[in-house]
Amino acid sequence: MKKITLLFILAIMISCNTNKKNKNENIKSETENSAEATTAVDEEEILVGMISCKDLEKPPYENWFVENFNDHTLDTATTTKLKPLLNDLHIKVFMGTWCSDSQREVPALHKILEAANFDEKNLQIIAVDRDKVTPDGFEKNMDIQYVPTIIMYKNKEEIGRIVESPIETLEKDMLNILSGKEYKHTYQE
Repeated sequence: MKKITLLFILAIMISCNTNKKNKNENIKSETENSAEATTAVDEEEILVGMISCKDLEKPPYENWFVENFNDHTLDTATTTKLKPLLNDLHIKVFMGTWCSDSQREVPALHKILEAANFDEKNLQIIAVDRDKVTPDGFEKNMDIQYVPTIIMYKNKEEIGRIVESPIETLEKDMLNILSGKEYKHTYQE
């Protein structure tokens, strides 16, 4: 009887472990196959892949997104100067939903662009994981070492980038870049 009970307990333990392993493999495979994957890392949901501001306005991200959007005091004078310079501008943002700098700067950028009537079809937001990679390799050859990295393009050529945090303010740094003034981001020598 003891042997049967012992075998029964052993069978249950093996069965539970196998189910857990299969569940984890399914999560990993779903994540690897999706450009807009949500993964659980350290019990925190992280977006990875091509996203939009609408994605950041949904749970669980909307708390920090809406709060930081509302908390950003818009420099209206500088935003007014930015407005005509945004024509034919394309912006690519690499961010981490897990990153406090991204949580601060991306909502502020959205507020600035919204106030300047920037066409959102010219904005790409790419969420990276903690290693700063995406399943589709959007970060390859982009020199993404810190997030957020906000890259501005005119005529398909990079004209400047703001890395991690602005030197002055987001509005003033954007104006300096778009005006053609010499600008070096935080990590540029």
